[in-house]
Amino acid sequence: LKRRFNVVVLPLPEDMAEEVAIVSKRVGEMAGGLDLPVPKNVGEEIARVLTIFRELRSGATADGKVTLKTPSGSLSTAEAIATMVGGLSQAAWFDSGKLGAEGLAASLVGAIVKDPVQDKLVLEEYLETVLKKRPDYAGYYAALNAAI
Repeated sequence: LKRRFNVVVLPLPEDMAEEVAIVSKRVGEMAGGLDLPVPKNVGEEIARVLTIFRELRSGATADGKVTLKTPSGSLSTAEAIATMVGGLSQAAWFDSGKLGAEGLAASLVGAIVKDPVQDKLVLEEYLETVLKKRPDYAGYYAALNAAI
């Protein structure tokens, strides 16, 4: 976290459950402050987004079977919160309140692709080697491919 001349290093949450709890709490607070409705599926989408972040951040799938290249960005918990709040705004104003991959794709690409050449290749490889093979991530596979 950088603020002008101060740099604060915050440790990443140890496990997925802890990170989901942090993101869920902050997204709920921010949505309330912005008067954004929170769809019923927000927990599922937070888990999907965090799975993508954690796998890219660690350089391996959750099961450890596939080794991945890592992007240049940090993919922090704060970026996950910003991604989800952006998705909620998109859902509330443009997608009839439906939160899904289509509304989250632009924010996800923005968080993952910091270097337009190298990080784009990292994301494309992740899409083809991991997400394409997961039926429950089919929406993310299609939406992220369309967004990049």
